[in-house]
Amino acid sequence: MHGSAGNFFQELPAGADSIMLRHILHDWTDAQCITILQNCREALPSDGRILVAEVIMPEDDSPALAKVFDMSMMVLAGGKERTEAEYVALFEAAGLSLTTRVETGCPVNLLEARPDNPA
Repeated sequence: MHGSAGNFFQELPAGADSIMLRHILHDWTDAQCITILQNCREALPSDGRILVAEVIMPEDDSPALAKVFDMSMMVLAGGKERTEAEYVALFEAAGLSLTTRVETGCPVNLLEARPDNPA
């Protein structure tokens, strides 16, 4: 989508084979994230992909910088950091499947999701 813009709460411009959301989903509620992801999915071809770059919360009670980010997001933006399982649930609700998680060595990880039932 180089050179084009859109409101991810409305129909997005079509024509891209991938869409990247960097530090976007953590700003929003689950319902709003599902809307964003559905709109992204609808703008993509059946073999497209959505790349999500976000801090991933640990599933356990271990200390993690992600938990500090989570508190900040809840207070400042009304959003939250999510676990991988929570992202999987958002993807599934939007008609997507998690295909890849890339550990980057820093708090931000990359998740790749693709539309379910590609043609």
